[in-house]
Amino acid sequence: MTDLARPPAAESGHLHRSVGLTSLMFISLGSIIGSGWLLGALTAAKAAGGASLVSWVLAGVIIILLALVHAELGAAYPLAGGTARFPRLAFGSIAGFTAGWVAWLQAVTIAPIEVEAALSYLDHIWPGMVDQNGALVGKGLVIAVVLMLVFRHRYPKWWFDFAYELTRFSTRVGAYFALLTDEYPSTVEQQRVHLDIDYPDDVERDLNQFLPLVKWFLAIPHFIVLFFLAIGAFFAVIIAWFAILFTGQYPKGLFDYVVGVGRWALRVYAYAILLVTDQYPPFSLS
Repeated sequence: MTDLARPPAAESGHLHRSVGLTSLMFISLGSIIGSGWLLGALTAAKAAGGASLVSWVLAGVIIILLALVHAELGAAYPLAGGTARFPRLAFGSIAGFTAGWVAWLQAVTIAPIEVEAALSYLDHIWPGMVDQNGALVGKGLVIAVVLMLVFRHRYPKWWFDFAYELTRFSTRVGAYFALLTDEYPSTVEQQRVHLDIDYPDDVERDLNQFLPLVKWFLAIPHFIVLFFLAIGAFFAVIIAWFAILFTGQYPKGLFDYVVGVGRWALRVYAYAILLVTDQYPPFSLS
């Protein structure tokens, strides 16, 4: 039986105070503030009306008691990994093992859950974040990736694969409508339209954590220029249609111009929307 009458002997790796007041405050706020203040209040009010306030008061009292218990245990047993160590000291290795894995599952799942909850709330202010079933769609997915990059410095591979294939398919469709190819767009094969976008090998090294918050702003000059270039490309395609109709050929200059506009737009898209690169796109049709 584990002796709880005295703190365990010091381990080889001594603990050092490395969390200051500011860091501790933000850690505490991050643990306190969750999706409950966004969605839980509405759900509780619908179910219990004004009596839901009682549940919030009771929950607050319970959390305070738990915080005081952990504070006492942390002072009496200054061990790293207290979430798993305390149950192990009190109830044995199985309890400690279980508590450790539960804490790990909570840590890896809470970020996407909170992101989706926040976006579900924002959908009432800015529609289009989620569908009727609460699943993220469109701009909701893009903002979710931004939040994951900013707060977790992670770029989900599944999102990259989906966005990459969707971009390739959209590019094939665009090339078909711009008369650049007569091949009907395939949902699988590349055909004559080749598009390669590299997934960041090391997200923490290759992508700045906070740059996604301002990339859209930095890309505004590109958006303005591309707006006028797109108008020119529209008329270029119309002229090319008549040229193909009467001569059977796509004028080389018009072809290069339309392809150049598409390349320019894709570079800006990869920078400001897909967020796969921090390299600012050049103002060039080549």
